[in-house]
Amino acid sequence: MSLTLWELKKLIARRSAKIAICFALAVSLASVLLTGIYSLGSISDTGGANFDGVENIVREYAWADEWKGELTGEKQAAAKRQLDMAYLPENKVVAQDGNVYASDAVYYKYIAPLEKYICNIARISKRKRR
Repeated sequence: MSLTLWELKKLIARRSAKIAICFALAVSLASVLLTGIYSLGSISDTGGANFDGVENIVREYAWADEWKGELTGEKQAAAKRQLDMAYLPENKVVAQDGNVYASDAVYYKYIAPLEKYICNIARISKRKRR
């Protein structure tokens, strides 16, 4: 056995080294979990408002409650009407690059509540086409 491995084995055999390793693993695991929880569902707008973590998850569940149940033509029509409201001429903002966008207030009022709903509809319709 080489001298380096022998020294490492001797170091790991100490109780203080085992405690230090466990502490380092616990800190790294906690930092990974907390970062994942607080970055989950994070939304930022250009005005500097940031909707993070648990608050945003609660907001998204409230949005989803409105669209619960069976997907019907009536729900799709309601979603289309809501999206059409976001794209009315008075709700559009022209950016410096010349592209036209919905303002932040309009985005959070009309588009954000429907994003996941629309993605699910798109995914379902792709499956049916196959």
